[in-house]
Amino acid sequence: GTISGGHNIVVSNVAQFGTSAGGGITNSGTISAASWSGISVNSVTNFVGGITNAAGGTISAITSTAIRVYGVTSFAGGISNAGTIHGGQGINVNGNATNSSIYASQFSGGINNSGTISGNGGISVSSISSFSGGITNATSGTISVGGVGIAVGDISTFSGGITNAGTITIASGNGISVTSVARFGSSSASGGITNTG
Repeated sequence: GTISGGHNIVVSNVAQFGTSAGGGITNSGTISAASWSGISVNSVTNFVGGITNAAGGTISAITSTAIRVYGVTSFAGGISNAGTIHGGQGINVNGNATNSSIYASQFSGGINNSGTISGNGGISVSSISSFSGGITNATSGTISVGGVGIAVGDISTFSGGITNAGTITIASGNGISVTSVARFGSSSASGGITNTG
């Protein structure tokens, strides 16, 4: 299917979205946002099921963020891209809700890219108490952006590490940036940054 417009898929101000039996958001079609985000999840207490842009799926948000998660207290299931994402920012997870001091307490499932992310910025994660599952750019994954490829900042505990087995190409800025993280890695999950290929 095709969705075209401003905000295209929005989940906002919901106490519980999805359960262990099913939930989340999956795109295998085309989402084209003229001025806002392609997929936006904000001000949700408990989000279960993750967000998936499957192989063959396209999300385009030229002036905004293709996949945006912000102000969510607990997010489970991670974010996965196996298709094509293009935007001002490809994937942005920010615990700070707009004009608020609400921070996400937990994000689990990590972020995995095995497709293509292009635009001004690649993957950005910030303002979260606990992020688990790490960030992976798989062998088939390509991140080609003007700014930072993978950015992690302002997080209390980040576990799972960052792995690049694909290609990250930047015009300026950093390929991988980690700043203002109190603890990178944990006793139960790996940490570190790995580049292999």
